[in-house]
Amino acid sequence: MSHSHIMLNAQPDTCNFYADLQLQNTNLLGIFGHSAAGKTLLLRSIAGLESKILGQVVINNQVWQDTPRRIFLPAHMRSVGYVYQEPRLLPHLNAKKNLDFALKRAGINSKVNYNTILQIMEITDFLKRYPHQLSGGQQQRVAIARAVLSNPAILLMDEPLSALDMHLKNDIIVMIKKLTENLKISVLYVSHDYSEIMKLADHITFVQHGSFSPVLAINQIYQHHSSTFLYEQDVPNIVLGQIRSPSATQMIVDTELGELLTENFGGFKTGQNIRVMLHPRDIGLCENISESKEKNIFPATIQYVETNRKPFTIILLSVGPARLICHLPPDKFFTSNLRVGMNVPIIIKKITIMNS
Repeated sequence: MSHSHIMLNAQPDTCNFYADLQLQNTNLLGIFGHSAAGKTLLLRSIAGLESKILGQVVINNQVWQDTPRRIFLPAHMRSVGYVYQEPRLLPHLNAKKNLDFALKRAGINSKVNYNTILQIMEITDFLKRYPHQLSGGQQQRVAIARAVLSNPAILLMDEPLSALDMHLKNDIIVMIKKLTENLKISVLYVSHDYSEIMKLADHITFVQHGSFSPVLAINQIYQHHSSTFLYEQDVPNIVLGQIRSPSATQMIVDTELGELLTENFGGFKTGQNIRVMLHPRDIGLCENISESKEKNIFPATIQYVETNRKPFTIILLSVGPARLICHLPPDKFFTSNLRVGMNVPIIIKKITIMNS
């Protein structure tokens, strides 16, 4: 089994930076945090562009950096695909020749199928165009294809969709998901837009002031993460589910919470695996679970209460094996006398469903 592990820290008296990330069984790792938190520094360090960052980088059993052993592979010897915020295409080459440049680096033993990548990224029709003849979305699709065609051991993506509108973002997100399914390599995807990470990532790490959380499954964030930074970010709860009994107007979703009843927005089939997104503000308390006629009500137990965060009270709930965070108006805390260990019925007021 291949081993990939990143453990890095900054030199003393330089900056606050620490990451200890295990990448086993990780397809796409989302890296979420505010600007200047250390996200880009992590990617540059993995790529060998930051010689002052100390520690160890092991990708697919290959040691790229091991400071105690004085090992530091230069950037050109690391099998990295790097996608930046801007496309950075070579302006004097057309799209095809930009891709050919990557193929030369990949060599004859590349396992990446050229035609498959072109089809997934939908760039076949404009291969003869130069970068200045392409739209921003087209340029970025070529840049992503170029990074993949270099046959990297790891793909680093630094907010690659930040300059695009929502429609283009959603189109390219679908393409990236298809790429990761075909590539079978680790992808590290940086963004300060959590909606992108929710749609793409199977695992996630959070960074605050240069410190990275352990790698967590996307649906187990609150099971293992206890940072109040996360609690107050309005980071949605993610629950994995499977579609059951879709009708013309509604459908049942089987989840670890229990059965969720929701509208059928079309396109979903029985047995389809999906992600259910629950915003903290869309989870509320109800008076009596046995008397209520509302749908999507579940018994829960309070695990954590934080009243000092305005404009809402933060509550961590356990619902069966799952943990959910909810944000309540401050007065709810005082009127309900909530405390840790209390059993309370909750109502899920709004559900957003995404393909898994």
